[in-house]
Amino acid sequence: MSNNLLVIFVVVLLTSCNPIQACFVEEYTFHVIRQIIPRPNSPPLKVHCFSKDDDLGYHQLLDYGSSLQWSFCINVIPTTSFYCHLWWGKKSIKFNAYKEKLGDENWESYWYVKDDGIYFAHEYTMTPVKAFGWDENVPPSKA
Repeated sequence: MSNNLLVIFVVVLLTSCNPIQACFVEEYTFHVIRQIIPRPNSPPLKVHCFSKDDDLGYHQLLDYGSSLQWSFCINVIPTTSFYCHLWWGKKSIKFNAYKEKLGDENWESYWYVKDDGIYFAHEYTMTPVKAFGWDENVPPSKA
């Protein structure tokens, strides 16, 4: 009987706990970093990142090296996903910045935004690899 009560307690705890408020494991941290070479009249890099539960808002990264950073806790059941939409002048890209997988231990990840596309690196390699090219001739964001 006491084992059944323990199981019920754990199920209630896990289903009622907001993963943003309490981490059962280490926090994940993500960075979106502008590495676009500055030119006269270069447009700002506009960034909008969000998950099903959290909208991080719209941000403008104006200078080389400026960044957006956020941390979050994963769900007990692996369903956490974050998406980003970036605009730079007439270029745009939408991508999945994070999709939770069992056993994933990349606690810190980096998205480098460059003239020719988006590069990804994590704390273990720190070597950026091109993940996406830009979509061309997209209407600019109104944000």
